[in-house]
Amino acid sequence: MPHKDKVRVEVGFDGGQIMNSQVTSESAKALEDALGKPGVDTVTLESSEGALIVVLAHVTYVKRHARGGQVGFLAQ
Repeated sequence: MPHKDKVRVEVGFDGGQIMNSQVTSESAKALEDALGKPGVDTVTLESSEGALIVVLAHVTYVKRHARGGQVGFLAQ
């Protein structure tokens, strides 16, 4: 999966668990679209760790991180 296609998402669940993962932009969009949609129970996220199945009834929030705010060093 090309680096530009990855988006970091944070998903909060009932009970306080939080999942952070880099997923494809298509997976992030599918998660956002499925939230609150009747008849949709799960969403599969394609991540750098493999497929992640999210049960939407247990999701309390989703945060999609901006691409530009990463800490690191620049080669000059």
